[in-house]
Amino acid sequence: MESENLNQDSAKHSIRAFLLYVFIVGIAILILQVYWGYIGAPFFISILLGGLAQTLFRISKRMWMNIIKPSPEGEKHSTFPLMQAVVGLTPSYKLLILLFLLMSIVSAFWYAVGMGLHWVFH
Repeated sequence: MESENLNQDSAKHSIRAFLLYVFIVGIAILILQVYWGYIGAPFFISILLGGLAQTLFRISKRMWMNIIKPSPEGEKHSTFPLMQAVVGLTPSYKLLILLFLLMSIVSAFWYAVGMGLHWVFH
């Protein structure tokens, strides 16, 4: 009975930490991209770094979610959660490259938002 309560409490704390991570890191990456666009940082470097940051963020988010979600009966979690996240998110290196390209496009959008803000306020 007590171990069940401890598991539920640790799951609640883990979910809270996960949500804090998702919102804080996700919004920080977004703000950084907008800021780089606002100050006029080199476009390609900003987009490549933003795409890399967002790709790593997505993989780490998937890894953490795989750790905290309840597993079906008889199935245990992998001892290599990073590898499980990469495999679960992208079954091949081609999809990992496509994810990076997609996140680079998203970074370009937020960079453009920053450029637009600079144009409007200056």
